[in-house]
Amino acid sequence: MASGTLEVLLVDAKSIKEKDFLAKMDPYVLIQYGNQERRSSVAKGKKPEWNEKFTFKAAYPGGEDHKYKLIFRIMNHHKHSADDFIGETT
Repeated sequence: MASGTLEVLLVDAKSIKEKDFLAKMDPYVLIQYGNQERRSSVAKGKKPEWNEKFTFKAAYPGGEDHKYKLIFRIMNHHKHSADDFIGETT
Protein backbone atom coordinates (compact mmCIF):
# COMPACT_ATOMS: atom_id res chain seq x y z
CA MET A 1 0.00 0.00 0.00
CA ALA A 2 1.38 3.41 -0.98
CA SER A 3 1.15 6.15 1.66
CA GLY A 4 2.20 9.76 2.11
CA THR A 5 0.69 13.23 2.29
CA LEU A 6 -1.90 14.60 -0.12
CA GLU A 7 -2.01 18.40 -0.44
CA VAL A 8 -5.10 20.01 -1.98
CA LEU A 9 -5.25 23.64 -3.11
CA LEU A 10 -8.83 24.92 -3.21
CA VAL A 11 -8.75 27.93 -5.53
CA ASP A 12 -12.26 29.03 -6.56
CA ALA A 13 -15.64 28.11 -8.00
CA LYS A 14 -17.48 29.64 -10.93
CA SER A 15 -21.16 30.16 -11.74
CA ILE A 16 -22.69 28.67 -8.60
CA LYS A 17 -26.48 28.71 -8.92
CA GLU A 18 -28.36 30.64 -6.24
CA LYS A 19 -30.27 28.44 -3.80
CA ASP A 20 -31.74 31.28 -1.79
CA PHE A 21 -34.06 33.57 -3.67
CA LEU A 22 -33.66 36.53 -1.30
CA ALA A 23 -30.31 35.93 0.42
CA LYS A 24 -26.80 36.13 -0.98
CA MET A 25 -24.61 33.07 -1.37
CA ASP A 26 -22.18 32.20 1.42
CA PRO A 27 -20.53 29.06 -0.01
CA TYR A 28 -17.94 26.84 1.61
CA VAL A 29 -16.45 23.50 0.60
CA LEU A 30 -16.23 20.20 2.46
CA ILE A 31 -13.33 18.11 1.13
CA GLN A 32 -13.40 14.43 1.98
CA TYR A 33 -10.67 11.82 1.51
CA GLY A 34 -11.46 8.44 3.04
CA ASN A 35 -12.61 9.08 6.60
CA GLN A 36 -10.89 12.51 6.76
CA GLU A 37 -12.77 15.74 6.14
CA ARG A 38 -11.66 19.37 5.88
CA ARG A 39 -13.79 22.50 5.68
CA SER A 40 -12.94 25.74 3.88
CA SER A 41 -13.74 29.18 5.15
CA VAL A 42 -17.08 30.74 4.12
CA ALA A 43 -16.73 32.87 0.98
CA LYS A 44 -19.15 35.34 -0.64
CA GLY A 45 -21.12 35.33 -3.87
CA LYS A 46 -21.56 33.11 -6.92
CA LYS A 47 -17.85 33.25 -7.87
CA PRO A 48 -16.13 32.52 -4.55
CA GLU A 49 -12.35 32.48 -4.11
CA TRP A 50 -10.67 30.58 -1.28
CA ASN A 51 -6.99 29.98 -2.16
CA GLU A 52 -6.68 27.62 0.81
CA LYS A 53 -4.45 24.55 1.23
CA PHE A 54 -5.51 21.35 2.98
CA THR A 55 -3.46 18.26 3.78
CA PHE A 56 -4.58 14.68 4.21
CA LYS A 57 -2.77 11.54 5.31
CA ALA A 58 -2.85 9.58 2.09
CA ALA A 59 -3.00 5.84 1.63
CA TYR A 60 -3.79 4.04 -1.58
CA PRO A 61 -3.89 0.26 -1.81
CA GLY A 62 -4.28 0.24 -5.61
CA GLY A 63 -7.22 -1.13 -7.56
CA GLU A 64 -10.62 0.50 -7.63
CA ASP A 65 -11.29 1.15 -3.95
CA HIS A 66 -13.70 4.12 -4.03
CA LYS A 67 -13.08 5.20 -0.45
CA TYR A 68 -9.80 6.74 -1.62
CA LYS A 69 -11.43 9.35 -3.87
CA LEU A 70 -11.40 13.07 -3.18
CA ILE A 71 -14.92 14.42 -2.81
CA PHE A 72 -15.65 18.16 -2.99
CA ARG A 73 -19.05 19.15 -1.62
CA ILE A 74 -20.17 22.80 -1.95
CA MET A 75 -22.53 24.02 0.75
CA ASN A 76 -24.28 27.35 1.36
CA HIS A 77 -23.86 28.62 4.92
CA HIS A 78 -26.82 29.90 6.94
CA LYS A 79 -26.53 31.52 10.37
CA HIS A 80 -29.96 30.58 11.67
CA SER A 81 -30.89 27.38 9.83
CA ALA A 82 -29.36 24.25 8.28
CA ASP A 83 -26.85 24.79 5.48
CA ASP A 84 -27.94 24.01 1.90
CA PHE A 85 -26.25 21.45 -0.34
CA ILE A 86 -25.20 23.10 -3.63
CA GLY A 87 -23.39 20.29 -5.43
CA GLU A 88 -20.46 17.90 -5.41
CA THR A 89 -17.77 16.38 -7.59
CA THR A 90 -15.09 13.69 -7.25
